[in-house]
Amino acid sequence: MRARFGIAVGVLLGASIVAAVYFTGEPGMDGTADRGDPDGPEVRGVTLDARARPSDEELNRLANLGATHLFVIPFGWQQSADHPGVTLRTRNDRWYSEDDEGIRDLDRRADSLGMAVVVKPHIWVRGDLPSGIDFGSKDDWVSWESDYRDLAMHYARLSAEINAPLFVIGTELAGPAVDRPAFWRQLVADIRSVYSGRLTYAANWWEEYEHVSFWDALDYVGVQAYFPLETVSTDSTRAEPTDFHRSWETHLTQLEQLSSRLGRPILFTEIGYRSIGYAAVEPWRWPERSESARPRPDLQADLYTAFFDQVWHHDWFSGAVVWKWRPGPVPDGRMSRDALDFTIRDKPAERIIADWYARP
Repeated sequence: MRARFGIAVGVLLGASIVAAVYFTGEPGMDGTADRGDPDGPEVRGVTLDARARPSDEELNRLANLGATHLFVIPFGWQQSADHPGVTLRTRNDRWYSEDDEGIRDLDRRADSLGMAVVVKPHIWVRGDLPSGIDFGSKDDWVSWESDYRDLAMHYARLSAEINAPLFVIGTELAGPAVDRPAFWRQLVADIRSVYSGRLTYAANWWEEYEHVSFWDALDYVGVQAYFPLETVSTDSTRAEPTDFHRSWETHLTQLEQLSSRLGRPILFTEIGYRSIGYAAVEPWRWPERSESARPRPDLQADLYTAFFDQVWHHDWFSGAVVWKWRPGPVPDGRMSRDALDFTIRDKPAERIIADWYARP
């Protein structure tokens, strides 16, 4: 049932004008389109974070949201940032959206509703962030790169098996991604030998996406778009929605210039806001279990409105993946956490995203 999603973005190098034309002749970019060949961004994605198998009603709700792509995040596990071993776990009985069989099942069900599944592997580093991965010896780097290649190739083959239109080769690995470009170029070549879809890498907005040197080997410039949008106060109590619109201007200039220079469209591999008072200032800030605050679903909605108003219409922009959707029903004890969390389910932001995703 699924057709490839086409890309309607091209770039006139050396100018600030970006034209809407199809890329042709690039690896993994076949120029075909789906869902009526919409004029707007082609990727209207949602990250699905599902412990248990979602109900049919839940998947229908995501389809009605207008989602074209459901992103899932399986993890490789690393003992510490300076330990070279990465453990691949293809079975995860406790987390449906991180398990190979769960991903296959989700793809079959999503396909029947006109949605595609995209695999976006991530490294979980105990006590650290994956951006901090670093080693003091060449042997350790060789060992880590071998393990990481095994992980990436496994999920590339799984992506080929489910006919995924897109594969994300890595996520927020700033140290290795910036300092080891030769490894990534070879990895891209290896992946393309087993997978024919499009490729991107999910670079952090902070001191990474502008420094990655292998974007030309990929089909999209992938950005984890947790850009701060306001500095009036730490809890955003004095900010107006117009402040968020203005705050996008500097970020947009940098993104457009990068897209023009590289000849690649920008894809927000994640964008998300919590429904909490400081979401505009620190949108990347992860919730703490002990955190207590007044929920601000209105602020979350305002931030998504600013994003769509300011970013969605640009020709160099290929779409976004909302972080995130956590299926219901909400278990006892999780209600208060979800009220402050990134999830958009049952919040005003859900209606805003559905409205924009439905537009051509």
